[in-house]
Amino acid sequence: MFSALANADAGRGFESASRRLLETSSEFESASRRLLETSSEFIRAPLVRAPTWLGPALGWTMTAIYLSGRVPQIARNHARGSVEGLSVSMFVLAVVGNATYLGSILARSTRWVTVAPNMPWIVDAGMCLVMDAVILAQSAWYGGCGGWRGRDRAAGSTRTPPDSGYASDDESGSDESLLDPV
Repeated sequence: MFSALANADAGRGFESASRRLLETSSEFESASRRLLETSSEFIRAPLVRAPTWLGPALGWTMTAIYLSGRVPQIARNHARGSVEGLSVSMFVLAVVGNATYLGSILARSTRWVTVAPNMPWIVDAGMCLVMDAVILAQSAWYGGCGGWRGRDRAAGSTRTPPDSGYASDDESGSDESLLDPV
């Protein structure tokens, strides 16, 4: 493209060719800016026209479902007196992830106009932080992933409580019982 402009203007001199080259590049820059402006408007446009209540309703539904998933785990840990089988590192990473997610929402703005539409996600991240902290506290209280607080813990045993739902409940200590079909 540039060589074609230079060849076309060879008879008029170098100044004329460079002037046309600058005009062409400024036209290209102007067209690029219009394209970017148009595409950014397109990105902000909703994919589907929906009632204004639908987004918050889906957000609050997600929050309720997501948070309700942690309650049975906390209750089961408490009933068993153990966090055996849980990945404590996953909950540590979940705390870090939820803290940074919550921080990113609030770092953008703390004005109510901006915060209010994000309330389902703010509540979700905040409550997940609390529930994950409870699970991490249970892990510390019950002695990590293998401990069991109770009379056997004082004797130094790390067995799980009876009926915990784990294969280690089998007192025989034999791995053959795990292979037998029930």
